[in-house]
Amino acid sequence: KAKGEGKTKSKKPKAPEIITDGKRVQNISIMMSSLSHHGTRSLAQIAECVRSLNAKDGPFQLSSTEIEGLMKAIPTMEDQKNIKAFIAKGASTAGMGPADLLILELANVPNIKQRLVAMAFRHHLPTTQEEIDDNLNAIMAAMNEVKKSDKFKKLLGIMLRVGNQINQGTRKGDAAGITLSSLLKMSQTKTNSGYTLLEYIVMKVETPFPELLKLHVDFENVEKAKRIPVSNIMEDMAK
Repeated sequence: KAKGEGKTKSKKPKAPEIITDGKRVQNISIMMSSLSHHGTRSLAQIAECVRSLNAKDGPFQLSSTEIEGLMKAIPTMEDQKNIKAFIAKGASTAGMGPADLLILELANVPNIKQRLVAMAFRHHLPTTQEEIDDNLNAIMAAMNEVKKSDKFKKLLGIMLRVGNQINQGTRKGDAAGITLSSLLKMSQTKTNSGYTLLEYIVMKVETPFPELLKLHVDFENVEKAKRIPVSNIMEDMAK
């Protein structure tokens, strides 16, 4: 036989690829190991859990961690394009990696992103509700402390009298009450001596009425409530 002549090894055809991002393939493949319970759960069963919104009568119950993992495996626009091309060719799934096989299965679940988001929210709902209740209870307790505090009422009365004296002769000089915005201005408005108006009031109150400056005794829950971001409560309640 001539040199180089002989049997040539036949190359196996390359398996079709759906996901082209190697790092994403690796991450999904790692996640698949625990998601499939080392092969005891089929891809069809996993997809059915998502399709049924993790129903109790489904194949099994996906955990919160598993749902978060599946969120990372939602088919992208590029994945969907590659899936269409794969289906159009009528290619075989033989040799496909677990990440691509999962993407193919999940692509058959309608509105998959919305379903997974709903499932994740339902898992977190008890904790979210508990946090909202705790925060609202703290805010309500703080409001009651403010309304019931005699010290605060007397201090506001003094602030009101000082404000009316300063604004005497103007339309603001005979105010019947004080607003929160006015309280803020008192901490910014400076007197001729260089002190802010609030500092001036504190100095005038400190000697004759020292008990009025011990608001922290009445405002135990106010200290807790002021650390609660109201925006977070509104966002949680909007969900």
